Amino acid sequence: MSMFTFKQFNDENVAGKKRLITEQALRETFPEGLALQLQFPFRASKVINRIIEEYIATQVTMNVTDITYRTLKQDVLTERINEIFNEFRPGALQKIAQLRPTIDALRSNPQNLYALAGATELTFANKVSRTLSTTMGPLWEKIAKISPHVVDPETDFGIRIPGVDIIYKNIETGVVEYAQLKTQRNTLTGGQSGRVDAELSLHDNPVFCACFLTSPGWTYNTKRNISRLAGAEFWSRVGIDYDVVVERLTGLILSLEDGFVDMLTDS
Repeated sequence: MSMFTFKQFNDENVAGKKRLITEQALRETFPEGLALQLQFPFRASKVINRIIEEYIATQVTMNVTDITYRTLKQDVLTERINEIFNEFRPGALQKIAQLRPTIDALRSNPQNLYALAGATELTFANKVSRTLSTTMGPLWEKIAKISPHVVDPETDFGIRIPGVDIIYKNIETGVVEYAQLKTQRNTLTGGQSGRVDAELSLHDNPVFCACFLTSPGWTYNTKRNISRLAGAEFWSRVGIDYDVVVERLTGLILSLEDGFVDMLTDS
C-alpha cells in the first residue's frame, strides 16, 4: 500500500492525521536492536519527515496571505502571547492559593527547615516558586506554536513523540529540526541526559532548547553531539522576537507576584 498524499493528509482532522501517520508508521522499518519504546517514535518520524515541509509551507502561506493572521508582527505577537498568559493566570493564582500551609500541617510532616520551624510564609513562598516553574513549562510550546514555522506533533497530528515538544523549520537554514523545550539551561537534571540523548537522537537534526537565558549553565550533557540552544538562539530560528517573549513573561510573573503578596497581606 502506497504512502498517503499530502492532500489526503491535509484534508483530515487531527484524528484522521493521527490514523494516517500511525498506519504508515507501522509499515516502516527500524534499526535492529532499537529499544521497544523507541521503535514507534522512530517510525513515526520517518513518516512525518515526508510531509512536514509541505505542511509548514502551507501554514506559512496562510500567515503571509491573511493580514489578520500575520502572527510574527510584533503587535500581533504581543497580543497572542498576552492571550496565552491571560488564560494561564487565573488557574495559576488559584493553584498558588491552595499551596498555603498551616503551622500544624508543617510541623506534623516537615519537608525542610522552614517547615520544621513552622515558618508558613517562607514555606509558602518556596512552594509557590517551585510550582510556578513547573506549571509554566507548557507555555513555551504554546508561544512557539504561534509561529507558522512550528508544528506541535501532539496537538497538530495527535501523535506524541517522547522527548520532542515541537518540530520546526529553521528560518535561518531551511532545515527541519526536532526540539525538546525546557525553561532554563539547568531545568533538566544531569541524570536525565542519557534518556534525552536516546529520544532526540532518533530524529534528523535534533536540538535541545532552553527557552530563557539565565546565569546557570547546562545540566544537559549530550554524548550524541545534539545542539543546545538558549534564549534568542532558539526563538530566532522560529521567527519569534525573544525580547517580546521576555517582556510579556515579565508582566506575567510580576502580576503573579502581586497576587501572591495580596494573599500574604489578606491573612
